[in-house]
Amino acid sequence: MVIENDLAVGGGRVLRVYDTGPADLPVVWLHGTPNLGEPPEPLLPAAAARGIRWIGYDRPGYGSSTPRPGRDVGSAADDVRLIADALGIERFAVMGHSGGASHALACAARLPDRVIAAACLATIAPRPEIADWYAGMAPSGAARLRAAAAGRAALTAHLASAEFDPDEFTVADHAALSGRWSWFGTVAGKAEAGPADGMLDDELAYVAPWGFDPADVTVPVLFVHGGEDRIAPRAHGEWLAGRCPTAQLWLRPDDGHLSVMAVGEAVLDWLRANAGPTGPVLRPARPEDADAIAAIWYHGWRDGHLGHVPDELVAARTKESFWERAPQRIGDTTVATVDGAVAGFVMVVGDEVEQVYVAAEHRGTGVAGVLLAEAERVVAAGGHGRAWLAVATGNARARRFYERHGWVDEGPMDYPAASAQGPVRVPVRRYAKPVIGAL
Repeated sequence: MVIENDLAVGGGRVLRVYDTGPADLPVVWLHGTPNLGEPPEPLLPAAAARGIRWIGYDRPGYGSSTPRPGRDVGSAADDVRLIADALGIERFAVMGHSGGASHALACAARLPDRVIAAACLATIAPRPEIADWYAGMAPSGAARLRAAAAGRAALTAHLASAEFDPDEFTVADHAALSGRWSWFGTVAGKAEAGPADGMLDDELAYVAPWGFDPADVTVPVLFVHGGEDRIAPRAHGEWLAGRCPTAQLWLRPDDGHLSVMAVGEAVLDWLRANAGPTGPVLRPARPEDADAIAAIWYHGWRDGHLGHVPDELVAARTKESFWERAPQRIGDTTVATVDGAVAGFVMVVGDEVEQVYVAAEHRGTGVAGVLLAEAERVVAAGGHGRAWLAVATGNARARRFYERHGWVDEGPMDYPAASAQGPVRVPVRRYAKPVIGAL
């Protein structure tokens, strides 16, 4: 399932974000022009089988993402960083097609501490770098980009009268569009049904300075290019592969602009093979995790609650009680693993983030932030607009943690903590945070 959220990123801007949920390797999908950021549907089963979590977003001006006139290609890195931060994802790969591939390359160049590998399919190159940049393009595509080079007004006028030109695509492309990659037509139709801001700003960005040099890429990057491509001609892929010191080039002589996606599963394999450590791995808890969850829960609860809750509750929270409750709560629990071992967990019930605990040796490493972001996503996926949680009033460390992550103290309340003898009233602070429910 793909969850869609509108993420506020500051400055009055919103980005529509798509997320398939926890998996081993996060991959940010960068869409083409005109498209939306929905992850590539034909690759969803292959990604799931490979432990890949898709994250996508509508670039500014597309869908419900706020327009950002004057953006350059490199600005995609800023938006991707904000999205990754909001989701609690430290390290990730990027993959893009067509114009999205240029934006994926921007992330690889400008986020070397976050991006671990980049796959760029049918990528257009920066305009000043190739002597005859338009050579090999279909006439209609070249005319569109020449209009963009003349400025926004010229491009607006051109797009107002231009019609779809099937000759921009090869026979292989049309075969792909009539098969499983008909998905491209679906997402392009959705994009074109909205305002033209996104496409205008994309085309203007392609012909302007990009805001980065592809030579700055230091992570593994794969270029996949069709020898018959009429939108981003072969010379563009060859130039980029020669410019990026860490590049590999898969040149497919008989493919066009869309048909190169036929190797999508192989590209996912390449990303898996070239992805280094990505940080903690999230997954649903399993019955065999119960002992590890109970141990983390017991020690974490004592660290945060002794001296801050009624003696009656301390007496009820025996060591054995945590081992009794952990197996009963597996269905509510997501765990974070590091090197295969459970490092922390979060329990969510409805709109309440009920428990967040991290093993002592992993505190301060970012595991807690990743778990909290996942809890917010789960609440949103349940259709709730706000998440809430309770913190023992005297637990200053936990209160500072939640406040750093955007949670707001809404004041005191009595929390009915369950025990074998019945609920125990515990004085707590109620914290809340807006989330956007699944659309």
